[in-house]
Amino acid sequence: MIPPSVIAKAAKNGLMGPGQVPGHWICSMLRCPTCTSKAVSGIQFTHIGLCADHLEEIKVCLGLSANGKTLEADQVFTGMGASPGEAKAEASFVASHVADEFVKGRVLVTWMTTPEYVGAMRRAVAIVTTRGGRLCHAAIVSREFGVPCVVGVRGLEPFLNRVSGLVFQVDGTAGTVHVVG
Repeated sequence: MIPPSVIAKAAKNGLMGPGQVPGHWICSMLRCPTCTSKAVSGIQFTHIGLCADHLEEIKVCLGLSANGKTLEADQVFTGMGASPGEAKAEASFVASHVADEFVKGRVLVTWMTTPEYVGAMRRAVAIVTTRGGRLCHAAIVSREFGVPCVVGVRGLEPFLNRVSGLVFQVDGTAGTVHVVG
């Protein structure tokens, strides 16, 4: 599977776009049944035929998703506490294809985790995802590692490409993520 972030990068660099790569090719690269079924049935959410989730991921990677809003200190986001504990550290947005580059001692922030993230999850002081529930991959693995985790964080997704370098305070018990600065 090619991650949406790689497709977004290719789109940003002009390697694909309207009239260059058919939507069903991108859907096949993502291996997403929703994308593929929508593209096959002729219903397209955009000119490249992506499902709403993948379209949002690509928009985030391109920095097109925040609608003029900014991520500022003292903002608090809520989600579901998936693994108890608290941690305060610099945050890093991590896409699956760069998970191996994650720096130890930071808060791992992403859409959702997969087995490709396990090495990064081991090095994280806390994990924050914008998707998932108490039984998702991030929740289960964070509990195994004893790392505080908040999943399904609402309102953070449009800012994912802007969180790196900010300090986050994560409370895995209460399910809150506080942007310290």
